[in-house]
Amino acid sequence: MFRKKKNNKGLSWDYIKKKHSGIVDELKSLSGWNNIKASIVEAESVGDYSLVSIYAVAEVYRETRSQIKYLSEKVEMVNARVEAFESDNDEKLKHIEKDLKEIKESLEDLERRTLFLNSVEKMIPRIAELEEILESYPMEVLNKLEKTYEEKIGDEINRIVQEKMKMLEKDLKKGIFGVSVDLAKTFKEIQGRYEKLVLENYTLKEELKEREAKIAELTQEVMSLQKQLEVVNELDRKLKRYKSLTGELNKIKGTLAKITGIEDVNLALEELKEYVPKGKIKTLIDETKKLLAQIEELKRENERLKEDNKRLERTIQAFVEKDETSFKLEL
Repeated sequence: MFRKKKNNKGLSWDYIKKKHSGIVDELKSLSGWNNIKASIVEAESVGDYSLVSIYAVAEVYRETRSQIKYLSEKVEMVNARVEAFESDNDEKLKHIEKDLKEIKESLEDLERRTLFLNSVEKMIPRIAELEEILESYPMEVLNKLEKTYEEKIGDEINRIVQEKMKMLEKDLKKGIFGVSVDLAKTFKEIQGRYEKLVLENYTLKEELKEREAKIAELTQEVMSLQKQLEVVNELDRKLKRYKSLTGELNKIKGTLAKITGIEDVNLALEELKEYVPKGKIKTLIDETKKLLAQIEELKRENERLKEDNKRLERTIQAFVEKDETSFKLEL
């Protein structure tokens, strides 16, 4: 572009600067501008500005090669960083997938336990019906025992009366054939003893009925207490299950916090979305939210069960105090 024919006497550096100032500015922007500027003097001395063009092309090539080398180094650095990032990211993804698998297994186990809990709760009304049926059996047993004891007591009384009668008969025979005896007085004594035995028999039967009634009442109270103790045990099992679920949730929260560095579960799940495909994380998020909802429900149920437990403790305390008072009065 700076080529000059020898017969072209009008071409000069001033002419180039004036007519082609844009090209001159581009040349000045090159790092080898000083070399180009030095070639101008030589070109003017020989009268051929193609020498300036050669220097300009050489400097452009040199600077282009330098930039290509610089960019190549940058590209290599970027590639190395990308490879390192991909390797680190692969490790993190494997670790995350492993943690997600553990979380999913924990959630599945928790879901199975929840289904079992629901099944048990559905069975509770049926168990209550069976307990009511079983409660009717002790009364039948008591009635049979009462009848059996009455028969045995009656037989024992008759046996005692017969023995006494035989002894009296023996004494009478001895009196008749031996010493003189007042028969009227003897029969009167026999009649008095018999009436006393009958009265004693009646009294014993009444006492037996009272004791059997007391036994029946105590049996009912014991059954009621056992039923309440079963409720207490059920409350304790639910409390342990709640603590277990809370521990699992805390473990999941700790795992998510360890993976993402975020304490809040929802924020941690949102952070996981950036690294894990939506298809993989959606199920985990839904199950985690379901787990949180179940935990909240169990918390509310736990509070309700605590109130029931307090009422049950007051009832048991009142029953114990009543039983102690009754026992002292009997003494």
